[in-house]
Amino acid sequence: MIIIFLGDAFMGQITQFPDFQGKLARSARGYITIGWICAVISLIFYPVIFGLLGIVMGIIGNKKGHKGGRIVIIASIIMMVIGILAGAILNTYLRMFIGA
Repeated sequence: MIIIFLGDAFMGQITQFPDFQGKLARSARGYITIGWICAVISLIFYPVIFGLLGIVMGIIGNKKGHKGGRIVIIASIIMMVIGILAGAILNTYLRMFIGA
């Protein structure tokens, strides 16, 4: 009974620090923000490089406990594919009409 009581007191002390989860979420916010920026940049410039960088930032943010990490991963994949397709279409259009 004493061990259970001490265990409950110890668990109570751990849960008294709500700022610990806040610090984890705050440290993950930077990775999530960088992931979003890389995802948007992948629409225009070097979609594979910035798309993969956005995916990596989303994974790091997800491992640090931020719930937005999965959304950044999915958005980076989608925007990377859109960037690759847009680049291919633009390249075909320019070669056909400009003759480059």
